[in-house]
Amino acid sequence: MRPLKVFSYGGGPASAIVDHFPGDAVQQAGLVSRQSLISAMGGPSGAVFADAAARPAAVRVLQADIAASLRNDVEARLPGIDIVLWDLFDERFGVDRLVDGTYLTRSPERVKHVTAGSGAMRTIVFGTDEHFGLWCEAAEKFLGFLARKALLQRTYVLDLAWARTDENGLDAELPFGLSSDKANAEFSRYAAYLRDRGVQVLSHSRTWTSRNHKWGPAPYNLHDAVYGEVAGKLLGLLPEELLEPPASAPVNKVPVHGFPVHDARHKAPILAWAGLDDFDASQEGRTHHRIAPAAGELYGLCSLIQNNGSDTLLVVSHGALNREKYSLPRFEWLATLEGRPENLMFLADTALEPHNDLELAWFTGSAADDLTERYAELVKRAARQLGARKIVFMGGSGGGFASLALASKTPGSRALVFNPQTNIQRYWLKSVRNYVRRLFPEFASEKQLNRLGGRCELATAYGASPQLEHQVLYVQNDDDPHHMENHLGPFAAALGMEPRTGVSPDGKVRIVVERFAEGHNMPYRTVLNPFVDLVLSGWDAPFVQGPLPTVEPAGRAVSG
Repeated sequence: MRPLKVFSYGGGPASAIVDHFPGDAVQQAGLVSRQSLISAMGGPSGAVFADAAARPAAVRVLQADIAASLRNDVEARLPGIDIVLWDLFDERFGVDRLVDGTYLTRSPERVKHVTAGSGAMRTIVFGTDEHFGLWCEAAEKFLGFLARKALLQRTYVLDLAWARTDENGLDAELPFGLSSDKANAEFSRYAAYLRDRGVQVLSHSRTWTSRNHKWGPAPYNLHDAVYGEVAGKLLGLLPEELLEPPASAPVNKVPVHGFPVHDARHKAPILAWAGLDDFDASQEGRTHHRIAPAAGELYGLCSLIQNNGSDTLLVVSHGALNREKYSLPRFEWLATLEGRPENLMFLADTALEPHNDLELAWFTGSAADDLTERYAELVKRAARQLGARKIVFMGGSGGGFASLALASKTPGSRALVFNPQTNIQRYWLKSVRNYVRRLFPEFASEKQLNRLGGRCELATAYGASPQLEHQVLYVQNDDDPHHMENHLGPFAAALGMEPRTGVSPDGKVRIVVERFAEGHNMPYRTVLNPFVDLVLSGWDAPFVQGPLPTVEPAGRAVSG
């Protein structure tokens, strides 16, 4: 196993743990310390040194803090970073606000050696609501930066309890500063914020300090045995591809650090692209594509493409995923469709990746990052590169919602959807609330999804269009009353149709209400492919009433 390259950010544990992995498992790829997140994300300040006799080590960390060097330090070491190890201990110092609106970490070195240059500094104490609010804003910036650099999924935050005693059971509290109980209580909400944002947080409560620690006994200077335990726990969390990269895997065409070069589960090379402009879907056979987010974007794009040399592209979006059953990325209906002659493209909702408890996000992205728009552009580029004139967006339930939304942004396309949602707010309340909590934390409740308009409510968006530029084959199981009433009904009404089998006057929408499965299940294998054949028939012509595929409501539902 090659050594993992670890970038450490924090006040001690993030760096110390690197030395406590077994053997030569890891190497230090970079280190930033004594730099609070508020300072690091606030930009360079106008502070100056007041003590020319400061130790070189102090000068280095203070210059870095003044320069807000964290992001530059990370970028300078790419692509040589496998994981980011981040602890929050240096946040204990609080920050000083300068008159220019920037911040410095209020470390002992800052107090001794640095002045504001002009005007007074104002101290913002760690743990106060003001500090926490500023820190949360900084955290959002840093998480966005990590996502753009393809590092967010390989970032691990250390939530290590401050020790109350040393290795002999003696009191380790200091006569000044935070007590261990106070520190642990304060740090808990910072760690919880990151955990709620989907960051991987490793908690460890069994800690003690050492009387012989090189930095002296203190609740935050932990014993080597503690670091060893945490290193072992962390090693167990790391994905296999980081620990055992394939020895003979193909090389990426345009390598972007952070992804393995082969997807063994889907039997495809992984092609990682620095941006959408670099993306190339033309390689023959099956390929797994990852596109890094651009500036201002939170999520990358992920797809699996099967180039069969066809003039047709079938694009599949997945629905809700049981996160205990399915691992990401999920390419739904792959097993069912892989024998078809058309080109195939399976989309994975990358907004799920930062949140282990999020099962469905409808491919909308967040308020600041419209994933539907970006995936629609990805599909259009793939179709051009594959020479595909016909595009069909396919999916069921939440994937049906995504397919309807994507088709509406792709003139000339068709959508084939099964039991889709058409209004996210009318889905199951528990799922909707978790979706809002994870992706729209700025919203006070799920009711504020109305602010997103057609991104979350398709009936109004479809009904408001003077003329659809695409076609929809909407298949609804009549044994699914919730979706009949809450999703098909309003959608059909907005188009001037009845929620039953029929075709719109302009032939743009065909609704099929039949018993093809039980409840809200997806179509069986023997049903799905005939419906694909149906949606492909009569291309460039309006839909008409006609014979339907044979519907047999027995057998296993398609999961792909």
